[in-house]
Amino acid sequence: MTDLEKAILAAVIYFDMFAYPLTATEIWQGLYFEPAIDNSPTNKQDAYSIAEVIKCLQTSNNIKRYTTSQNGFYFRQGRSEILATRHQRYLIGQPKWRRACWIIKILRLTPFVHLLAVCNKIAYDNADDDSDIDLFIIIKPGRIWTARMIVTLITSLLGVRRHGDKIKDRACLSFYITERALDLAQLAHTTPDTHFMYWITQIAPIFSLNNTQSTFWQANNWIKKHLPNSTSYQGVDYQRQVTNGVLTNLVRRMEEKILSGWVGDKLEEKLKKLQLKKMSAKTKSARWQDNTDVVVTDDVLKFHERDARVKWRQEFIKRLATLEN
Repeated sequence: MTDLEKAILAAVIYFDMFAYPLTATEIWQGLYFEPAIDNSPTNKQDAYSIAEVIKCLQTSNNIKRYTTSQNGFYFRQGRSEILATRHQRYLIGQPKWRRACWIIKILRLTPFVHLLAVCNKIAYDNADDDSDIDLFIIIKPGRIWTARMIVTLITSLLGVRRHGDKIKDRACLSFYITERALDLAQLAHTTPDTHFMYWITQIAPIFSLNNTQSTFWQANNWIKKHLPNSTSYQGVDYQRQVTNGVLTNLVRRMEEKILSGWVGDKLEEKLKKLQLKKMSAKTKSARWQDNTDVVVTDDVLKFHERDARVKWRQEFIKRLATLEN
């Protein structure tokens, strides 16, 4: 196979694990090269155009051997049922998106929060009916414990925070970072962490201040060594974007003025101790294991007790190996 054929099939195989057929454009965006490529302008893999991808999809015998197409979507042979799955999950996702935007409209009032994004399956309209709403939050350095506490209180008072068996359409608050930790390479589980890299491309910012969205993407440009055509998430249309209006901006400025300086420092310290004490009681947490499933620092709060990245990486490798048989 050519490098392009392998990259196309890798993208199809990855998303097939989640019952998600791809358009030609989505395949081009998701071209996956392993091992990593030299990310230089003259590198051939970095120069594949969408026209080349479409031509390969239409003419390559290797592609036709393992995939088929229908209604503009490409998927593995014998998997036509996932066409209906994608459509059904798209419909399921629309009210979840509306709920996510409503939650974020309120959370944008949280002081020191510079970005609020939807992530995981809902971000690309592939969530199940019982799925929660995963949020990814970027915070000003030095205020992560304060912002987390306020976000937790707000969502709890609204009755929209995921906890216990209350999952469906609830906000899952499991990933916070500060602007000192924008580069997520430090949290990779394996080398390469395929699932994590695709996950990064699917982070869908709904609310962003101070060009945080662009800065975050630039910090994670390293994924282009495997996903050269990946770009900052473009799927959030204007109806889903939440901005900082005159009133909300005034409220935030007042909050941040009060919680800055020594008063804010003291509060941050106390809230950190309070939250760490509660976390330390969870003796069976993955936090105590040698991995990046659960990370607790002043710049990263990541609570993925059942992080499935290793499982998906192993399944991906297993399916790639079938191409050689």
